[in-house]
Amino acid sequence: MKKAYLDVLKSSDLFGDFSTAQLESIMKKDHVSIKSFNPQNIIHLELETCTHLDFILEGKVIIQQIDINGNLLTMTEFSAGDNIGGNVLFSQANFYPMTIIALTDVVIMQFSKALVLKFCQTNQNFLENFLMSLSDKSFILTQKIKVLSTKSIREMCLDFIESEYKRQNQNPIILPLSKKALSEKLGIQRTSLSRVLTQLQSEGYIEYSGRSIRILKK
Repeated sequence: MKKAYLDVLKSSDLFGDFSTAQLESIMKKDHVSIKSFNPQNIIHLELETCTHLDFILEGKVIIQQIDINGNLLTMTEFSAGDNIGGNVLFSQANFYPMTIIALTDVVIMQFSKALVLKFCQTNQNFLENFLMSLSDKSFILTQKIKVLSTKSIREMCLDFIESEYKRQNQNPIILPLSKKALSEKLGIQRTSLSRVLTQLQSEGYIEYSGRSIRILKK
């Protein structure tokens, strides 16, 4: 076990209450495994049965779903220190509702259902933070669905441009991801995104070229 991985576990909310000796002991158990994935590898498919709690030791993953119109929607992104699968691990319908894909090189530690249950029974800090994590993920999903169900493509594009302007504090802004990735993040088709950007430019709201977008009206 790499020391860096132990450091990630120790710095997380879930395992912050465990000693180094406890973590090293846990790593030796049969109920724990470590798996590596390359970028774009599928970690879990939609409707695949969930049998473990995944803890991200290294890299970033994205949660994606195809909507009824065939659009690829990126729901959220998780990175080192986050966990995946806890919201369905103990469910009667214990299957992944969406596909989980490696965005970068990813290393994941998998904990069996039995071991997670033991942690919950013997470590109150783990239990509290595990429940908090479940609540946070439910909130993220609810907010994402709410935004997608109430906002037009134009509004989503304008909101994204505005948020990037505030984050980057510069004009023009530089898109931090490709138009393909942005369309997936917003849950729309790439052609729809290009059409809206073209409309906003023709109306004098923005000027854009490649990944550079200059805001002309606020």
